[in-house]
Amino acid sequence: MALADGRAESPPESRLRVLLTMAGLPPVPQWSVRRADGVFIARVDLAYPAVRLAVEYDGAWHGEPGQLGRDRRRLNALVAAG
Repeated sequence: MALADGRAESPPESRLRVLLTMAGLPPVPQWSVRRADGVFIARVDLAYPAVRLAVEYDGAWHGEPGQLGRDRRRLNALVAAG
């Protein structure tokens, strides 16, 4: 219960966060990524802001028609932001 966090958007995401935390790598849930000028790019499931690392849990819905293109555009924007 001590590791419960209401920001999680799915049970698998919660399990991933708990596993990382128990391994000594506690991430920040639901981190907003912004460009240098402050413009919002995306909110990532889990993050390590100090090292600019995002961790995403992609559920089955990422395989739905059209989702791959949206995911790719989002990833490209995140990579461009560093």
